Amino acid sequence: MEKIFLLNLLIFGLLLQASSGLPEPEIPADVMRVLTSTLILPDRATLNYRLRREGLDRFLEKTGLDRQLGSQVNTPLGVTLSVDYALNDYQHSISDLMRAVMFAKRPVIIRAILQEHPDKISALERVKLLKGSDV
Repeated sequence: MEKIFLLNLLIFGLLLQASSGLPEPEIPADVMRVLTSTLILPDRATLNYRLRREGLDRFLEKTGLDRQLGSQVNTPLGVTLSVDYALNDYQHSISDLMRAVMFAKRPVIIRAILQEHPDKISALERVKLLKGSDV
């Protein structure tokens, strides 16, 4: 069910971009292969530890992102969408100031989840889905 939602979200984004009249971004084939290649994410306990180490305790309690992604087969694009969706859900329970702080932590969250896959992180950076430096 979650994979279908993420796939639909990705397709919706592509359709929205196409209908906006903006030129499609040119993504090199090698980068697209990396972004869509599957990987097995660390287990829930490992993700929980990494994200709590970054000070994201309350975020984890509200979103359950560690439970959602732990030991899952996913892609770098799927991870990015899952983090964005969790941040979007979380923003409804926090102040405006905290929203800015949490969205600034987006690269930290994605890097913590994909820590064993530097090639995937690099590919996300190349297509500007992830900032090149940590916050």
